[in-house]
Amino acid sequence: MRRVRVLNYHRICEDYDDYNFTNVTPKNFADQMEYIYKNFEVLPSEKLENDEIFDDGPDSVVLTFDDGYRDVMTNVLPILDKYSMPVTIFISTECIDLDHENWTDTIVRAIFQGGSYKDNFTLKSGVFRGIWNTDSIENRTKLYKNIRELLRIASKEERESIISELSVWGDIPQVARASRRIMTSEEIRLVDKVKGVTVGAHTVTHPFLASLDSDEIEWEMEASKRRLEEILGHQISYFAYPFGSYSDLTYRISVEKGYKMAFTSGAEGVLPDTDKMLIPRYSIRNYNRHDFISKIDEVFGAEKKNEEIEPGCYIGRLEDDYSLLNSSQKIIICGAGNIGMSLYRRVLDFVEETRVAAFIDNDVEKQGTSLFGRRVTSIDAIEDVNQYVFLVTGWYSEEKFKELRAVGCKNIHMVN
Repeated sequence: MRRVRVLNYHRICEDYDDYNFTNVTPKNFADQMEYIYKNFEVLPSEKLENDEIFDDGPDSVVLTFDDGYRDVMTNVLPILDKYSMPVTIFISTECIDLDHENWTDTIVRAIFQGGSYKDNFTLKSGVFRGIWNTDSIENRTKLYKNIRELLRIASKEERESIISELSVWGDIPQVARASRRIMTSEEIRLVDKVKGVTVGAHTVTHPFLASLDSDEIEWEMEASKRRLEEILGHQISYFAYPFGSYSDLTYRISVEKGYKMAFTSGAEGVLPDTDKMLIPRYSIRNYNRHDFISKIDEVFGAEKKNEEIEPGCYIGRLEDDYSLLNSSQKIIICGAGNIGMSLYRRVLDFVEETRVAAFIDNDVEKQGTSLFGRRVTSIDAIEDVNQYVFLVTGWYSEEKFKELRAVGCKNIHMVN
């Protein structure tokens, strides 16, 4: 029987401030697609409607992209065209023809990339109220996680109010950044004409659908479908749940609105008896070639390869960092404060304790001490830095990355 997996992407661009961990660099994406081309058949999504596709054939993948970012035009389609690969693009319609960003990008921009940072953030929106200390990157990280949880259960009006307050607090421009811009109507029409491209709906405002009431769910599913059909002049038959969030209610409404297939999230394969309204997709992160091969092997149930890891940087979830987990290289954790200690404890869930060699910290008062029986030192005191994997949290981002690269580090893994 043919084995089929659906892969899910979002953005393809040179963006190293990716706090949502949804971006893949163009080089890594090109490497990933080259591997897919050489090892799998790539199916258009409509093939999943016919169960006969599973009768026989090579291992296959279906490629999907969510949200409708403009870089799909510039950085994705040229690579897919090179290999004649079909793709389905699910578009959230709220920002079409508007110079705004999706709210998922707006909250990251306000909290981590704002025009000014204040010592606290006070939320006064409706039933959601609170005060957060924001005088450090660690505290802003806590704010980000809390806001995401609030937005998970907020109504459309509540979400807009919270985001508005946050945008004012962060002093961010209301103009969309080029790397976060959603395609215009004309660009969507151009993409839809490309051979192998299928356009699907992804709601209007990209909410956590399962937390909404029936009227809000109906509007999100129907209005996004109608807007895309008006733009393109043909029926939209496929839908993707934002965040993979669905419920019995969203299931029923997706059928009532005339969708033929709906896609959620998960690492499971697609089988003949897979519910066509709950097709699982696996989200692909910024994996280098080796990590991508390991991930695809795992997704298809193959034995993971434990080969020597080539030097390289990584951004993504710790549990997905296969070049770290499958190697025997010693680890140096960046930071000897709360973040470093928390990261150390998390690392021990995945690797042997003996692999952690040391902590590095810029605080001279911490240097020369020990933490969990490991020395705390400076980066300058590390001999032959490329013997080690340097592990940092994703929230250190560009500043820590540049600091490590400046002293010749090639193995920098930023994890969340």
